[in-house]
Amino acid sequence: MTQAPTTVPALDQQAAVIASLQQTITELQAQSLIQNSRKRRRGGNAPAGTQHSGRPIRRLVSINADIFTILVDGQRIYRERKAAEDDGDIDDDLLGLADNAALTDEERKIIETRQMEDRRLNEYITLHAVVPTLENKRRELKDKPEELAEFIKALSKGANDTRSTDLTNVKNWMVDWLNDSKLSPEPRLTKDVSNRGIKHDVCGGLMTPIQYDWDNEEVRDKIRHNDAQFPLSISFFFRLFYRNFRGDVNNVDEGFLKSPLLIKAAKMILTSPSSATGGVQLSDDEGPENPPEKRQHTDEHAVTTKRNLRKNNAAIMGLDGKITPRLIAYICVLTWFSLSGVDWWRDSYMGVSFHALYDWIVDYFESPKDGTVEKKIADDLLAWWVRAVFPHYRGVASQSTPVTNSNNILAQQRRARARAQTTF
Repeated sequence: MTQAPTTVPALDQQAAVIASLQQTITELQAQSLIQNSRKRRRGGNAPAGTQHSGRPIRRLVSINADIFTILVDGQRIYRERKAAEDDGDIDDDLLGLADNAALTDEERKIIETRQMEDRRLNEYITLHAVVPTLENKRRELKDKPEELAEFIKALSKGANDTRSTDLTNVKNWMVDWLNDSKLSPEPRLTKDVSNRGIKHDVCGGLMTPIQYDWDNEEVRDKIRHNDAQFPLSISFFFRLFYRNFRGDVNNVDEGFLKSPLLIKAAKMILTSPSSATGGVQLSDDEGPENPPEKRQHTDEHAVTTKRNLRKNNAAIMGLDGKITPRLIAYICVLTWFSLSGVDWWRDSYMGVSFHALYDWIVDYFESPKDGTVEKKIADDLLAWWVRAVFPHYRGVASQSTPVTNSNNILAQQRRARARAQTTF
């Protein structure tokens, strides 16, 4: 299964990493070429095609980082790492001690800086994979800064417009997901988000960290009034992110990021709204263990149309049967945001920084070192997401099983026949 890199590769391996990532977005490149061709035939201009190329950036690269900043920081970090590698000054030993309480403030600052740089470098690598024309365009327009700025501005518009569309869709579908669930919110949610947020009993409960007892009326009141002793931003272990919306403060990994709402949002964004219909089911958590049944098509829907032959977003982005850490982080932020009652995109809500939340979830997957317990937890969770979002996807792994079994049967029987012949 091809995925975005979960750790920053060695510098001499980055070309291979980019090549691998580019392979997963072949469909996106084809779509971009088709869009550009259509625009030229209609007499349109290039930026429209460029905007289309920018659509996956918020989903796969960064939820809100400025593209200019990604390019500048990425180049700087790459050069600094290359120089340090040449001098033999790179030391990764501290990174494995990130959770060690005995670390000094200076050591902890070094670790945090290194993790931030790793994150930025991964953004830089992934951006060039998601927009394959970017590097050539930068070379082509290196002496034309105004044209280069327009190109990147068009990419940004495509990226931000897609985020706005995704956010609007998640906010609208949240009405059905919660109203039709056993949570039975009162008042009922509507597409007017003004009745959501921390003031709403169900939305507020989902938005709060598991450290707080939301059922306690006094606690609820303190959180709603932004009491200094009950900040909403005490941690990112929000109930919304947990299986059945219940987490264990003594084992925060258990059920974390296995929320039925997150899976519904992912299906809506990646596959189709119809795959995410209906309320969330708390008793039989919608995940790979209990995938939704395939819908029976009536005669009314049996006719194949040009519309239902269109590729979904997952196929266009080369993500059929694939999930990346940054995509999960993107979905987490959009889903939590959709409960807040805020109409437009902003950077924070009641002290909760969406940028910090996104980065933290990215680090949850990308920062653990190979061979550690944390890395296994992250890899197992990614695999769970693939099964949950694409329950009926027949990928390479499922196709390879009968091939392997058939070859084993042939080999065993041929060896048995060969042994039998040697006995006569």
